[in-house]
Amino acid sequence: MTTVSPTAAAPEPLTCVVTKLGHLVERQMHRALTGHEVSAGQFTALTFVASHPGVNRADLARGLQITPPAAGGLTRQLVEKGLLARTTSQRGMPIAFTLTPAGEQTLHRATPTIEALTGVMFDSVRPDIAAMMDGGLRHLLSKLSQDPRLGRV
Repeated sequence: MTTVSPTAAAPEPLTCVVTKLGHLVERQMHRALTGHEVSAGQFTALTFVASHPGVNRADLARGLQITPPAAGGLTRQLVEKGLLARTTSQRGMPIAFTLTPAGEQTLHRATPTIEALTGVMFDSVRPDIAAMMDGGLRHLLSKLSQDPRLGRV
């Protein structure tokens, strides 16, 4: 029987590293947002709706890289909490979402907490490298979300 030493193992695929990083960040966001009564997913949805007022559920799902049923669950939760308002739809038109005043307040109060978490995440990285990582990750997300080879959510 042959054993493979840990140093001889192939490096972990980058997709696995990115997945683990995403889970770690989401857990830290949940922890940081505890006092704000929103989850990481809800905060992310509020942020997206704030920058895209009148967004419909399908576009929210695409923007957050989640499935339409997951976007439906998020919007339902946020409407029930009074953080999102939905427009009544005309026949054949999608329902659109906007922040309520309470949603704006929640986002305003929680954003510094998330920005502080971002600061902690980049504490061990030089500022110029942190800026490059920020730009690179945003660029990668934009390009991958438009790549037809990867399919739609």
